[in-house]
Amino acid sequence: RYNANTVYKSLLVTFRKTKWPVITAGYQPASQFTAVGNDVYENHYQSFMASASHQYKLGLIKATSVVMMSRFYNDKTDTGLVYYNSSNFFWNQTFQFSFFSMNMNMARMKNGEHDLVVMEEGISSSFLKQFHAGFAVKINNLNRLVTRIGFNTNARVSIPKIGELDLWMEQSYLPSTQATLFQYRSYNLSLTRYF
Repeated sequence: RYNANTVYKSLLVTFRKTKWPVITAGYQPASQFTAVGNDVYENHYQSFMASASHQYKLGLIKATSVVMMSRFYNDKTDTGLVYYNSSNFFWNQTFQFSFFSMNMNMARMKNGEHDLVVMEEGISSSFLKQFHAGFAVKINNLNRLVTRIGFNTNARVSIPKIGELDLWMEQSYLPSTQATLFQYRSYNLSLTRYF
């Protein structure tokens, strides 16, 4: 017999002021109780995060910058997560032009066993008021030894009187417990109708 119960608590503080970046900081301790037969196990972890985001103009170009850092405080024995006891950094830069937008992302996760860097650059565009499409290339590097290139693509079509048809596909790589990257593919097709 298996049973699990998770308790989350969180504290989040946000600073907002006109024409200033939005700054957020948060702390989240959590615990999970797991019962296997008559034995009860308790796993703990804590996480801290801070982020800053800012929207601004560069001439006629609209731009958005986001920086986020987080830290997980736990041990390999506390969780099955590959990202245990890790420091994480994420940066995103988006430029919105008249007919298309470009974005760049960089993420890094580092702990005692893994140093994963993922860089992504993408472009998307809307045309004829009914179609939207995007494509991005992702470079995944693990421990400065293994590099794999993935991608994601998406398309959205607005169909009058029916709704929006969305297609999303991704081929990327995740770190494994064997200190290598394994490939995964994900597909999503959805239809949204508004009443």
